[in-house]
Amino acid sequence: AGESTNTLLRIVDLLAANPFISATGIAGELGVAFTTAQRAIERLERIGIVKQATQAKRDRVYCAQVLLDILEEPADLTGNRDERKAALAELAAYDQELGI
Repeated sequence: AGESTNTLLRIVDLLAANPFISATGIAGELGVAFTTAQRAIERLERIGIVKQATQAKRDRVYCAQVLLDILEEPADLTGNRDERKAALAELAAYDQELGI
C-alpha cells in the first residue's frame, strides 16, 4: 500500500504542473509499469480527482478538472473569496482521502 500511495502522490504532484495525464505518460515520467500507472489513475478517478477526458479505448487522457478550473479562472483579487475557499476546501478533502 505504501508504494501505491507514493505513486498516487507523485501523480498528484505532476497534476499540479499539468492537469492532463495518461497512463503512458505517467509510466514514462515516474518510471513505473504501465499497469501500475493505470491502476493509480483508476484509483484517482474513483475518488474524483481525475475524470477521463477522451472517449478513446487506448491512450486515454484524464483531467483533474478542479485544478483546471482554478488555472483557467481569471485572477480576481477583489472578488469572491467564498468560491476560492470552497475550491481550496475541495482540494483539502482530496488530500485527506489520499492520507496526505
